[in-house]
Amino acid sequence: MQRSFILLCGLLLALPLRAADPDGKFAVDGVGARSCAEFTSVLDKPEGRTAFANWSQGFLTAYNVFTDDTFDITPWQPQELVLAKMAVFCRANPDVVYINGLSALIRSLIPDRVIRDSPLIAVRHSGKSVFLYRSMLARLRGDLNAAGYDAGAPDAPFADGLIRALRAYQEDQGLVVSGLPDGQTLNALYP
Repeated sequence: MQRSFILLCGLLLALPLRAADPDGKFAVDGVGARSCAEFTSVLDKPEGRTAFANWSQGFLTAYNVFTDDTFDITPWQPQELVLAKMAVFCRANPDVVYINGLSALIRSLIPDRVIRDSPLIAVRHSGKSVFLYRSMLARLRGDLNAAGYDAGAPDAPFADGLIRALRAYQEDQGLVVSGLPDGQTLNALYP
């Protein structure tokens, strides 16, 4: 019996998934069906903010699960940055349904996604640390090199050359100079 159940599950997983009805329509459960105006009205209320934050994280995770060539659509963007970007969008588009706004954000994130599983690397400098996928760290180094900052070889470990390049980039951009690939720096490089 258990073996049959496992075989049935495997067969079902092999079937193509339909994301909508034949007309391209689908039901939206939870706060994703609410308007952007409703989202911005609860940003300062912990329970409302949490509901949208949790729904967004679930939607982003589902995107990772069901989209080819995507391991992580938000490889360095923490939940608070996603909510901040959604707040900017929703203030400008109060009548848009929240799921449509989050879908627009996802489309803007596609070029910066991590395509394949990549180990998380603890990047440490001056007693602080951030975690970044190894593939994202290589891309960062390559992009800094392309922008004229000598960050060393893309496959090199986090080292002095990358720290110097990050510090110079941060200084040139008017950011807090940490020498780390922190959220403010990555958001400046990959808006």
